[in-house]
Amino acid sequence: MRASQAGQFPLGTIAVQIGTANQVMPVTIQRGIRYRIVSTQDCWLAYNRPAVPEQDLLLPCKVPDYFAFGMVDTQGTDLKVNVIAMFPGYIYFTPMSTVPTEN
Repeated sequence: MRASQAGQFPLGTIAVQIGTANQVMPVTIQRGIRYRIVSTQDCWLAYNRPAVPEQDLLLPCKVPDYFAFGMVDTQGTDLKVNVIAMFPGYIYFTPMSTVPTEN
């Protein structure tokens, strides 16, 4: 039996403090990478613009979710993810693996 050729992802979990003021994540979120995201507070996510409570993508408190951000790469490889939370806390981005891009 042949061993898998896939290697472990070289990056670790990225922890970012979040709060009630809208903020751009100070970390590089790459296109085509699947992330496991968990937040310690209810929060809302938006790409390349400020996040709006009750309108943008809700990430419930302590519920892991999986995202592959920005599959079509028309503006570079990195995205600006904006987050606003109900209360101060943390959000964790764990890169899981690469995924194929869409054409």
